Amino acid sequence: MLDKGTLLIVVTALSAAGCDFARDSVGSGYYGVMEAAGAVARPASAAVPQPSAAAPYPAAGAGGPEALGGAAGVAATQSGAGRAAAGTPGAVAAAGCDMSGRWLITLHTATDALGQLQYAHSFLYYEISQQLDKFTVTKGLLCGDTAQGDDGFAVTADFRASWAAVASRVSYAGRTGTSAPAASGCQIELARWYEVKGASLPYYLDPSMPLPAAEQPASAGTPGWEDWDMDGHPGITGVISGAVSGKVFTAPRRWTAASGVADVTSAFTLPLQWDGETNIMAYDGSPLLATTAARAADAKLHFAQLARLAPGQATGDDATICASIIQLAPTLTPQAAGN
Repeated sequence: MLDKGTLLIVVTALSAAGCDFARDSVGSGYYGVMEAAGAVARPASAAVPQPSAAAPYPAAGAGGPEALGGAAGVAATQSGAGRAAAGTPGAVAAAGCDMSGRWLITLHTATDALGQLQYAHSFLYYEISQQLDKFTVTKGLLCGDTAQGDDGFAVTADFRASWAAVASRVSYAGRTGTSAPAASGCQIELARWYEVKGASLPYYLDPSMPLPAAEQPASAGTPGWEDWDMDGHPGITGVISGAVSGKVFTAPRRWTAASGVADVTSAFTLPLQWDGETNIMAYDGSPLLATTAARAADAKLHFAQLARLAPGQATGDDATICASIIQLAPTLTPQAAGN
């Protein structure tokens, strides 16, 4: 029999759960007033400045620049044409620290319950423009999330029905960072950035705003949850299969930040700081589906791997780009895309 603390490790990971957050949950089949869902306009998340990154990172996500050993050693194409696609290289280009160009980024995170680990992977596409040592994400897509258990732990959560909606609504445009020469490579800082799924944007990007409960659908200009995958349930739906089966309906929020020293002339890895709120609003099945797990304490399990894209890779409209990103991730970012 599974301990209830282990059950929702997959859901926790895929919907960006962290530690010590309050959660609204209701019994199976109760979702509040459904007919008003999706009535609120959905501006891009970049339309409102992101909250300040001044607050300290939690200890569990901390890690020094050397926590992952610097560059991952996986080759990635770095041509002048590839750089020019997203902006003019800045003055630091000669020093080998120019981030201008198009990037595939895979985030690797882990949650833990009683020693059992669940790994989650988020696949992103960035276009970056750099001037001097400062860079800006001019286009950023969240293309999808996957998860897998450790030691044969056979519980998975499938959120693929919401991938297209997430890619069209969640934006990283406007995220900033720095890349400057350092003693053993480039010192890279990627500012904290918030993302929200299944709820009104940009309203819930403000971390001081409580996430919606099942009784709070968006309607008539009032923020709330939205049915992003258009299945008649609040937020985004995770289909649980394996040792326990059912569905969860969630509107999660997460922040991420990254910093470290790396060689940007090849694929490289940065320690990742993150935290979030799962916000499971309702479920269909066992009450154990409302259980969450904690972020794994080992900082080395949380990292981002970045690979520069060649001119012919991941091009076209957003849907085509994201399909390519998910297909390329295991090859260009194998450490982050695997366990």
